[in-house]
Amino acid sequence: MAGALARRFHRRYHDLVEACDALGVAQLELVRACGRVTDPTTAPAYLKRCIQGALAHWLRDRALIVCPTAGRCPRRSDLETPVPGSAAGGQWWQLARCPRRP
Repeated sequence: MAGALARRFHRRYHDLVEACDALGVAQLELVRACGRVTDPTTAPAYLKRCIQGALAHWLRDRALIVCPTAGRCPRRSDLETPVPGSAAGGQWWQLARCPRRP
């Protein structure tokens, strides 16, 4: 189940998510959600929903970029292009600052 959902998720967001990352997130959530199953008859639907939710949260937290309302959203390949005027051949994603954690 986790493999099938991860492959479907990867096909949908192939430019944002690596297949191995999606599979890892799906398998981890399957293991975590199995401990919360209370009714075996509804377990498949519950586990499927948990895995889909974990993949969506992972994509939101790790892979998506907040896009401006005007213009198009940058793709990963756009962020890997060299920065004009950069002597060291830096890439756009390297200019982004990581927020500090408390």
